[in-house]
Amino acid sequence: MPSTEVPSLSRVTPGDERRSYLWLKLLAKTDPARLPNYLPPGVQVLQAPMPNNNTTLTKDELEVVRQWIYATAPETGTVSGTQTALNACLPPAAPIIAIPLDPPAPDKGLQFTMPPWHLEAKSQHELCFATYYDFTDKVPAEFKIPAGYLTNGCFDPNGCFMDIQAGAGGTEAQDWASMLERMYIKYCDKKGFKV
Repeated sequence: MPSTEVPSLSRVTPGDERRSYLWLKLLAKTDPARLPNYLPPGVQVLQAPMPNNNTTLTKDELEVVRQWIYATAPETGTVSGTQTALNACLPPAAPIIAIPLDPPAPDKGLQFTMPPWHLEAKSQHELCFATYYDFTDKVPAEFKIPAGYLTNGCFDPNGCFMDIQAGAGGTEAQDWASMLERMYIKYCDKKGFKV
């Protein structure tokens, strides 16, 4: 649900506290010195920080809210790590289950999904796999490169466009995207492709 004060942000964006206006307002009161590091470009915390009375969350309580948002803001259950921060006896945490988005209409795009991957509790796996698909026939006409551009040397008819974006994860995600970009550039150089 969009924030009424800053409609470009949701009140809570599951998985991303930086795009969650609730968390930003709590941070503005609990630890205002850290707020500028978390605000998206062009966003300001308007009106009063939260809670809007004379109390303030502790840093541990604020961290619990951040962990809850990071764990996709589940409506029920316990979020891993909150028991220690709150010094409370809570039921065991259930694994985070990310629900995939609905696939787009066939004329609007494609959806790729990875098969289920078992991840042990309190562990993490880093993996990368490249898969190549030719979906030329699936690209709507308005997104295809006009045929006239192929004759002036600007575009290679067998060209490839790649978009590498850092996901949620801050500087680690940005570092990973940068490493992936360098890997593809080196591969293209070895093969003699123009980049």
